[in-house]
Amino acid sequence: MAWVEGLGECDVPAAEGFAATRARLLARVRAEAPAHQERLRWSRDQVLAEQTRALRALLTHAAARSAFWRERLAGIDPATATPADLARVPVSTKEEVMARWDAAVTDPSLRRAEVDAWVAAQREWDYLRPDGLSAHSSGGSSGVRGVYLWDAATFVACAGVTSRHQVRDEAALPAPGRPPVKAVITAGRPPHASTPLFAASVDPAVRAVVLPADLPAAEMVRRLEAIDPTHLIGYPSVIGRMAEEQVEGRLRIRPVRVGTNSEPLLPEVREVMRRAWGAPVNNLWGSTETGIHAVGCDHHDGLHLNEDVVVVERVDAAGRPVADRAPAEKVIVTGLVNLTLPFIRYEITDSVSLLDEPCPCGSPFRLIADVQGRLDDDFRYGDALVPAVSFRHVLGADARIEEYQVVQTPRGADVRLVATGPVDAEGMAREIADALGQAGVGDPEVVVRVVDRLERNARTGKLKRFVPR
Repeated sequence: MAWVEGLGECDVPAAEGFAATRARLLARVRAEAPAHQERLRWSRDQVLAEQTRALRALLTHAAARSAFWRERLAGIDPATATPADLARVPVSTKEEVMARWDAAVTDPSLRRAEVDAWVAAQREWDYLRPDGLSAHSSGGSSGVRGVYLWDAATFVACAGVTSRHQVRDEAALPAPGRPPVKAVITAGRPPHASTPLFAASVDPAVRAVVLPADLPAAEMVRRLEAIDPTHLIGYPSVIGRMAEEQVEGRLRIRPVRVGTNSEPLLPEVREVMRRAWGAPVNNLWGSTETGIHAVGCDHHDGLHLNEDVVVVERVDAAGRPVADRAPAEKVIVTGLVNLTLPFIRYEITDSVSLLDEPCPCGSPFRLIADVQGRLDDDFRYGDALVPAVSFRHVLGADARIEEYQVVQTPRGADVRLVATGPVDAEGMAREIADALGQAGVGDPEVVVRVVDRLERNARTGKLKRFVPR
């Protein structure tokens, strides 16, 4: 296991030069943290003014430097646009942006084929360029592979909005009485954006330790007890399992804060976390495409929309805007900080409900209820729980895989791929089987096969990517 300064202990070593670039990014995160704290004291008018300013800057840049976005922004004057004007811009999907990636990117020196090759070859944490540009890949909830770019400004902004409510609330908590250690339960290896983001800390005294989410429960317990983290961050499904271990007396750790991300946090899982540790539980909602949409605080179970860095439009199934008090079946999100690979009016099939009441914490950012839609299905084999990331890591790294579906079998999985060229099906099967074995599945059997098409829901057209037994 290697130690990467500012990132944590991880199973993959860092490339030469990684630490220096990482250190520069963390210095920016810490330098800009006071400004993010100040935004928590803004008025609503100040929040909306910043949202409009950032939107105009994004549209101006995208229209000038991207053929894809220039076509879609026809008829919009970026210099005078407001969030209300976005309704005149066509909705974009992952399939559309990925199909025209080279035209969507605003830096002509970047080409998807080259970035794909770089991501596929990545075996260690690294940056595309010394300026902090990073590349990430995932299958996402739709099963369509995506390749994304985060420039330095995107990473710094995402780190800032992720932690600002917690940094403020931390001042009111008793000191833990021991050195701060953050245990980050995530993919744990490239090319996922979550690990470098959630391992970042505003406080340079915080040590981060990255734990792969697919560790067997007994090994996760052992490592957590050895770390005894003051802060515990990661997937709700894994942390919820650890909370149960704590309640049943098989785990003994003392976190003063728990943060969850990447999956819906179910109310019953939140409750067992509170029962286990009596610590604040803060949830987070975001995406690799458009950044961090909303973050929880210590004073409400809802999430504060990060309206200074995203525009979130709530719509019905047909894409029509819904009233504040009406339920929305999906959202259209515009990320305001990523100027290298923008996502403007990007469709996300999450169900989001606005809350009328103001938060007792006094934040000017509007509240939404915890997002319960689009839950990845983890597989259980007896006592072994295998998170979806065990499959996503392997299947999201090959540029030739367009879509995939994982069907659980009694001792493993039947994986079906739609591919644009030859793939190493046997090698992928071995990698996935190894991951299942590490998670505690005995003698796993995994079959990977290429098919012409995947069966989708006849009504919605959606692909159920993980199909449990």
